[in-house]
Formats: sequence, structure tokens, C-alpha cells
Amino acid sequence: MTLVVLPGNTRLSNEYGRYQAYGRSAGIGPPPWLEGYRQVTVWSHGWPHEYLRREFSLPDEFYSPGPPVSWCIPTAWFSHTKLYYFSLSALAVDLLIAAALVAAVVALCECWRRRRRGRGFVLLDLLELTTLVALTLGWRATHLHDQARENAALKTIRQPTGPARVACRHELQCPEILSRLLGNPLLVPFCNHVVSLSTTDPHLTQSDHDAISEMRRLESYHGNGAYPAKLPSMELLDALGELPRLTELSWGGEPEGGFAANVQNRLQGEWGAEAPGLEPIAKRLPRLTSLSLQHLSIDKDDWRAISSMRRLESLELRSKNLFVEDLEPLDNLPALKEVRLHIVATDEELSDFAKGKRYEVLWESRDTDELWDVTRHRIDRWLGRERYYRRRSGPIYSLELEGVHLDREMLRRLPDDLSAVKELYLGTFDSQETAIELLSRCGELHWFESFKTSFSMSELSHCRFSNKRLECLTLKQGSLNLEECVRIASSIRPEQFFLVSSTLTPEDVLFLEKACPPKVQALVEDSQEELIQSPRPEPTGPDPFEGADPFGGF
Repeated sequence: MTLVVLPGNTRLSNEYGRYQAYGRSAGIGPPPWLEGYRQVTVWSHGWPHEYLRREFSLPDEFYSPGPPVSWCIPTAWFSHTKLYYFSLSALAVDLLIAAALVAAVVALCECWRRRRRGRGFVLLDLLELTTLVALTLGWRATHLHDQARENAALKTIRQPTGPARVACRHELQCPEILSRLLGNPLLVPFCNHVVSLSTTDPHLTQSDHDAISEMRRLESYHGNGAYPAKLPSMELLDALGELPRLTELSWGGEPEGGFAANVQNRLQGEWGAEAPGLEPIAKRLPRLTSLSLQHLSIDKDDWRAISSMRRLESLELRSKNLFVEDLEPLDNLPALKEVRLHIVATDEELSDFAKGKRYEVLWESRDTDELWDVTRHRIDRWLGRERYYRRRSGPIYSLELEGVHLDREMLRRLPDDLSAVKELYLGTFDSQETAIELLSRCGELHWFESFKTSFSMSELSHCRFSNKRLECLTLKQGSLNLEECVRIASSIRPEQFFLVSSTLTPEDVLFLEKACPPKVQALVEDSQEELIQSPRPEPTGPDPFEGADPFGGF
């Protein structure tokens, strides 16, 4: 029991740390260092409760073919390595359970000795021993039969030539107390089974699906390699649904063709690919406890499907079209223990979301975590478009909302401080109060356009127009009369003044032009498309590509 409880056993664990992002070099120099949660190998101590988890290390002399017995390795015992977790109460419980098991075995032996009264073994003992041996041989035969089916299935899926299209992980599947006591899976080779399968080929055949359904001890399936990511086919889901032990599903992918294809797909606007819903996964795999989705577009129907997975304990989401406000349905999952996020959000948004949650929220280092980038991605989703942006920090100079119907919840997701905004393009609003609050947040405007929403004189007073240079002012006339238009043009003094959906007569337009300063032009048009005299300015602020490699750091 000492060898079972005290020394460590290796396993994979999600731990927070600093690691080097291999394969993400900016073109010059080594890859950058990142901080976040990632899956690492650790020493796990304790049975049946883990009381210690620490950084894995192995002496050089133990790197040889065939792993040695784990409790023979010096570093498997207590050593000065980085600690991830320690619980004194769990250690006390493990020691009590170990002592109780030893006491129980001693008590049974003493009871057996007293009942025999020195007569030794009898025929009943021989029958019990024979039954125990028969059960052991039957247990071994079952494992050997499952191993044969797994080997045949792997031979079917793997191609004899060409690149590898499947990878698998073997694990010792026997009682944990036995595996810790033996310390080496090679001592019971018939217990080594395929517990994890990863396929890199998105085009599996029916024979591949039939082979996967033969792996009865498969616990996790990872599908990747397809980009833009598409969900598993119905045939594959049917095959996975026949696996009684499957509890983990990971699905997603990286661009085909490597780094160059990644850049090309993003620049061509192919970031978000249309994919079928998640409802087939929820129906065919009701036993899932861990789900990982990468590079998938998730809509409301998908969230309803995720909320129906009542056994889900771990959820990982990695998406460019996912924001903090989309995560509210997670509160409906009763068994949820851990959520790993790699989404478009700032650290402040994620911290606010994690407060008061009954499950643990982990997030990784993100490509986009600056307020400027997050706001831009959020507005793009409101507009129903997907574009690739290079990382950029700093204030927001331009706010484009001409295609957005802004409500109070969306306004709450915009930054409170928009004092750096110089260019404002408006769409429609759920109320005038929402419009006024947005206008009051902005700083001195150099360019203002409102084609679909009309403002009165009092409402425009909430705008801080630049006294030095207002390049363009575009308004929907609405309730504005000629006198108010003259007051606006003479007080704000824009270089270009446009009225759309106007009811002014040509004589009113001439009067307006004469009443305005010489540099002001009053043009009346009926539609936004006809305003060809007002080209929009180039985006203000520092050039994100200036002095940098335009093909590095994606």
C-alpha cells in the first residue's frame, strides 16, 4: 500500500504555465513565450484520491526502450519540483484507506486461520482458488479479444503508403491499484488498449467508420485537419455512438496547406465557415463528459444542443466568432466543472465572467485581447461579416456602425471611453436614449455620418464636433427644417454638408448654400450610394504594418 499511495504515476493534466509557442515564429528570432493553460505530463500522487500533482521530470539514465517500474524512479517520489496541487486532507484520507485495507486483509486471514483450527487447506479452498484462477483467465481472454479487434481496426484505418492519417494512444486498462502497484504497463501487456484516437484525414470511408466502431474501449476521439472546420459526418457519429466508453470528443482543425494557407484563408475572408449544427452530436453521443470545439461557428441552436448535454463536465471553446456574452447558456449545465476558453475577449471581460461561477474558468493566451481588436471583431459580427485583422493595440479612432441596429445590450459591450473616436458612422437605434448615450461617449469628431437615423438640434448638442476641422457632416433630414439646417451648418461649420432623404426644394438649397460659409457645400441626395462627392478618409491612427514584417506574427 506504500507503493500504491506515496510514489507518483504519470498522467496528462491541464496546468497553467509559461511555454514557448513552437511554430509561431514572427519570421525573425525564436518563437514567442506565452502564458496559459496547456496539457502537460505530471507526476500524480495518491490513491484513491490525488493529494499531490507536480512537474514531471525523469533522470537521463531512465530514457531507454521500455519504461521502468515507476516507483523505482527516484523522481517519482517527493522531490523539489514545481507543485501544481497539494491537499493534506486527501493525503490523510489515502493513508487511512491504505491502513484500513491492510487491517481488513489481516483480519480475514486471522478469521480464516481460526475457522480452520490448524487443519490447513480443505477442498472448499481448492474450489475457491480454481474459481479465482478461472475468472482471472477469463478477464485476460477478454482483454486479448479486444486487443485483436483494435489491431485489426487500426490496420484498416492506417494506409500502407502515404502520410499518416491516424494516431492513437495506448493506456493500461486495469484497476488503478494494480497499475500503481505494478508500475509498468509492459508487465501486463494484454491490458494495453487504444483509449484515444486522432484522425487527420477529414475524408473517412465507410470501412473506416466500421473499424472505429470495433474499438470498444475507446474513450476519446479527436478529429482535426479539416479547415474551414466542419462537424463530423452522420456516419462517423453513428460509429462513435456504438462505443460504450466514449466520453471525450475533440473536433476542429487548422488550415490545410500550413502557414501559407492560413494567411491566405484569413485575408480572403474565409475565417468563418458555415457548418451544420451541434444537435446530432448531442443526440448520438449523450454520454459525453468532455467536448472540445475549435474553429467552429456556434449559433443559438448550437447553444441549445450544448445545454442538453447534461453529463458534460469539461468544455473547451476556441473560436474567432465567440464572445463573452454568448457564454450564458453554460450556467444550465449541472455537471460542468471546467471551461477552457480561447475566444475574442479582454482579460477584464473574462475576469468578470468568471466571478461567482460554480465551475472553473480557464483561458489561454489569445491572439486578440486588446480592447481595440475585441471591439472591432464584435462590430464585424454585428454587421454579419468576418475579416482578418492584424493585432493592434491603442485607442479606437473610427467607429463604423452604419449597418448595425444598436440596442442597450450592444451598447453595454462597447467601451465606456470612446474619447479617441474621430470618425463616427451610425446606423439605427432601439431608442433615442441609446443614440444620445453613444454620442456623449465620443470625443471631438472630424467625420460624422448618419444616413438612417435623424437627430434634432438638442440631440446633436451631445456631439462634440471639432472646432478646428470637421471634414464631413452627413445627416438624415428627418424633422429638421430649413432654419435648423442653416443653424447647424453655420454653427458646426463642416467642410462638406450632406442632407439625405431631404424634402428641401432647390430654392431652399440655394438659400442654405448662401447662408453657410464659403467653404461649406450643401448637397441634397436621396440615397447613400449617390454621395460620391464624399469619399471616406483613410483610417486614422498609426499604421499597424509600419516597420513590421507583413507576413509575420499571424
